[in-house]
Amino acid sequence: MSMTLKLSDLAKLPKTERDAALGELVRAAKAPRNGQARALDDRIRAFEVRYEMTSEQMLQRLAAGQLQDTADVSKWTTLLYARVRG
Repeated sequence: MSMTLKLSDLAKLPKTERDAALGELVRAAKAPRNGQARALDDRIRAFEVRYEMTSEQMLQRLAAGQLQDTADVSKWTTLLYARVRG
């Protein structure tokens, strides 16, 4: 959902309406865009199921040298990075 609001229009609103409008802007800003976050979560979950460990466990094992940095692990970490930045 996309929402735009001019500051001049916002200033004219009563406080309760202004607060509601600002709250909606915050909710819209936090919402995943075009399902991208959901798609990333699904792809990350597929790696977790395939390797039978959480992403956190994978990162810990990778950092400790207990897990080899394969093509799948690289893809997995890239998805995690994209999810955090998204």
